[in-house]
Amino acid sequence: MKDYYGFVEVLYSKIAPPFSFETSLLAADPTKICKAFEKNVFSCFPSVSIVLLCYNQLDYTKQCVKSILEKTAYPNYELVIVDNCSTDGTADWLREEAKRSGRIRPVFNTENRGFAGGNNDGIRASGGEYVVLLNNDTLVTRGWLTGLVKWARREGVGMAGPVTNSIGNEAMIHLDYGKNLKKMDAAAYEYTARRMGQEYAHDGILAMFCVIFRRDLTEKIGLLDENYGVGMFEDDDYSAAVRREGLRLVLAEDVFIHHFGSVSFKKLEDETYRKLFEKNKAYYEAKWQTKWKAPHYRPGVSREE
Repeated sequence: MKDYYGFVEVLYSKIAPPFSFETSLLAADPTKICKAFEKNVFSCFPSVSIVLLCYNQLDYTKQCVKSILEKTAYPNYELVIVDNCSTDGTADWLREEAKRSGRIRPVFNTENRGFAGGNNDGIRASGGEYVVLLNNDTLVTRGWLTGLVKWARREGVGMAGPVTNSIGNEAMIHLDYGKNLKKMDAAAYEYTARRMGQEYAHDGILAMFCVIFRRDLTEKIGLLDENYGVGMFEDDDYSAAVRREGLRLVLAEDVFIHHFGSVSFKKLEDETYRKLFEKNKAYYEAKWQTKWKAPHYRPGVSREE
């Protein structure tokens, strides 16, 4: 047994101030030793806060959270779920889910604070060195968080995002699983494994269905601009702010996220959507003193496929 404790002390000393396991209360319980050791090993990984914003659409939120908890192997993360004053039972479900999972930190807004406001509330409530903003109408795949952290840690990178099946810009790709989500993981792995370490040369806008950045980025360029109200153009805006800081925007070819696609905005009437679009577009152009450029798909990809 002394040899065992000596071995553990050597390993533990590499990640924490040295102490004697034999004289510690932990020494009487190998299970506690393992848990303490595991906790400190996990702390060697940069901490990540996943901010998940939801407004109604509880079924989508449940699917998304389930995929995160089941498929995220990255050990040092918290899941900050912001309920933007839902009316469909989301708050009650979230309270119960937070009791069951030590990963979840709930935030309950008393009004719908929009996309920017809700995400900002989540960022303020989080504590990770890195922040992921993730839509609730998404499903993650194995290796997703490890892959994003890898890109975010690179020198000169301000923000990184994955490829997906459904989005209105160059992040959209076509994989051979259609609507059969049971085939999604295999199709995603086949695509990303062949492109490990590769990024796509894009036009400079990362859609905020899923992005990662260092927390200190918010100290340099601020939080998301809440003048966009309910939503739209925040991704263009924040990408512009990152570029102005001289940092790169990485579209990672080796990370895939399934996106059901603009679930909240599908609920808006067409005329309401158009007015909001025009209002936010005018604000964006006035703020950045530039004409907005409509996004486009990569060659060989179209919405109709």
